[in-house]
Amino acid sequence: MKFYFIILLFSIISINANAQFVINSNETVQIDSSSQEEREALCYYKNYPNLYFNNPDFNTTKKYKFTAYLTDGRVINFKSQINFSENKHFIIYKSEKIYPENTIKIVAHFVERDYDFTGIPNDSCWLFLTNDDIHDPIYTYSFLPEDKRKFITFAKLKDDNKPPILLNKVSVMDMVKVDKTAFILASKGQLINALKQYNVRFFLTY
Repeated sequence: MKFYFIILLFSIISINANAQFVINSNETVQIDSSSQEEREALCYYKNYPNLYFNNPDFNTTKKYKFTAYLTDGRVINFKSQINFSENKHFIIYKSEKIYPENTIKIVAHFVERDYDFTGIPNDSCWLFLTNDDIHDPIYTYSFLPEDKRKFITFAKLKDDNKPPILLNKVSVMDMVKVDKTAFILASKGQLINALKQYNVRFFLTY
């Protein structure tokens, strides 16, 4: 009897452990992504940041070549991953943890692609500009120095002096409201498509 009880208890614990990562359709309705894995990652980032930052499944072991401009005046060059294991992202220089608030900006260098990604600090991560064209009226930002859609979580109007804001249906609909097609896409939860449509419309008239 004790053996069966242990098995039952283990099963309940396993179910509960997995239950915290169940995503329902209401939570993902605002997320524009192509796979369940990406929807889960973005859902946690947007709605449950503590689970996101402390979840090693969403961490990356990829290292980038950084130049960090620190608030104490130092400029340092090193290679580090962006670590998600705490409530704030950080990078490691030697044995020193560097958090967003310790930096003015960080630059990720990609020699093979001949361009850099510059990250500006916010309260919990660095935001890397992903636009190919600096004339785009809406700037989009990724929390990694990558332009993959699944990492794009912030945006702002180029001429707005306010900091980038987290993407959600309401914020994107407000940004693109003068473009009917983009507005409809945003209202359907296709947030990245809506932003791209708005920027393309502007480019065609530029």
